[in-house]
Amino acid sequence: MKCILEIIIFFIKGYIDKDIFEKWIYENEELEGFLGNEFYLDVITVDFSKKEEIIHLKNILKKYLIEEKFVNIDEINDAYCERLFNSSNIEETISELKGTENAIYKLLLEEFSYPIYHEEVSINLTNIKTEKELMRVLCKGLGIYMFPMEWKWFEEYLAESDLPSKIEILGIDNIRKNFGGCYHLIRNILNKVSQDRGAKVQYI
Repeated sequence: MKCILEIIIFFIKGYIDKDIFEKWIYENEELEGFLGNEFYLDVITVDFSKKEEIIHLKNILKKYLIEEKFVNIDEINDAYCERLFNSSNIEETISELKGTENAIYKLLLEEFSYPIYHEEVSINLTNIKTEKELMRVLCKGLGIYMFPMEWKWFEEYLAESDLPSKIEILGIDNIRKNFGGCYHLIRNILNKVSQDRGAKVQYI
């Protein structure tokens, strides 16, 4: 039941998106027992294509957890996720999960786990489809841990990180074509900080 509770709160707080949550609620066989038959029907009949219904769903789920389960949802926050996804047994825990639950925890592991320093890195941006994915892949590759991820902190975090001495950025044309504003920001900041730190950056 802890896993069910966590995933519901991850959804309420925006750590996982509606498409992942929708897939999970239809797959999870224990959810009806956790929510009760009547409330479960309210949840699975939500139209996930409508923004107003998603907002309503989050509100009723939050109310249900607080009033019926006596849960303090604020206990699951950024600090909680950092501790959880950097714990010594997290990979073993995730390996025991199946289906969408396994995918959800793997996704959040990518978001919250601390990056490992490498002297030389190759960061592939060829198939990046969203700005959030771009930020996550780039920051992980550069050894930056920043959550919530915001571009306004990118230069500060980059300047404070152990920057690799050689950085290869693959798929830069994809970023220039589909994320024009991000493209200029990344190049300007990365070039500036790498020059200050004596690192070499190559765009391919």
